[in-house]
Amino acid sequence: GQRYWLTCSQEYNFDFGRAVRSSFGVVRQYHRLFYSLEASFDQSLKRNGVVFSVWPEGVEEMSLGSRRYTGIVGSRMAQMD
Repeated sequence: GQRYWLTCSQEYNFDFGRAVRSSFGVVRQYHRLFYSLEASFDQSLKRNGVVFSVWPEGVEEMSLGSRRYTGIVGSRMAQMD
């Protein structure tokens, strides 16, 4: 089954006429745990960051770190395998 998911997002501000935020992430499922690592680059605030998260399958409320990807992959994607 699928064990890796890659994500990419871009925020564009039409008032400024340019992209203001970009993020790239990878999610990995290992047995019944999910891990994610995301890098974000915010040009408008001049901030960059890296976020690591981990959560058990089916219990997104127990997430450590960001919950950005828990609803995307979580137990729903695991059931599709």
